Amino acid sequence: MSEIKIHFADVGRRVGDDDRARVTGKLGSYLFKVAKLVEGAKAVEVGWSTGAGRPSLGPTDVLVYVVKDPDHGAIKANGGSVAIAKASDKVLGLTQVMQGTGLSEVYWDRLQFWQELAGAAFHEACHNKAQQGNELHAGQNGILVAAPVYGLPPSDKNLEFYAKFALKEIKQVIVDQSKF
Repeated sequence: MSEIKIHFADVGRRVGDDDRARVTGKLGSYLFKVAKLVEGAKAVEVGWSTGAGRPSLGPTDVLVYVVKDPDHGAIKANGGSVAIAKASDKVLGLTQVMQGTGLSEVYWDRLQFWQELAGAAFHEACHNKAQQGNELHAGQNGILVAAPVYGLPPSDKNLEFYAKFALKEIKQVIVDQSKF
């Protein structure tokens, strides 16, 4: 049975229980729509770990770190560039892709509403699974454009895009959380 899963690592325990439940439901509904487009997808899951908890990830899972801001995140702690995110506070998340690996983060202190966490996580998961940087935005609409409205749901085109990569195996980079 193939599962489509996005797992959040909420390092600073930033997301409260009520918002976590709302994000899980919203993002789960997006993934359910994706699963209907993927042959062999039998289940979806949105998982969470908090504090120093370590997620158990399968080969097709995506890990999204929920961090304060670009200066206190997994990408910078792993030696990656966060220049794009530092240049504009409108950037709500970032993904670093390198030769079959992915490292995604979303900036909690930049989010206005909990719905934006679900949209930003979906957006970053698309970068992660497709192994694409900003070229992902070309020809897209909805929440996959360069400056999306993350509170809106993904368009049918966005769902179809994710479905193409949903079961692709991408090694998720695990970063020592004590570094950020």
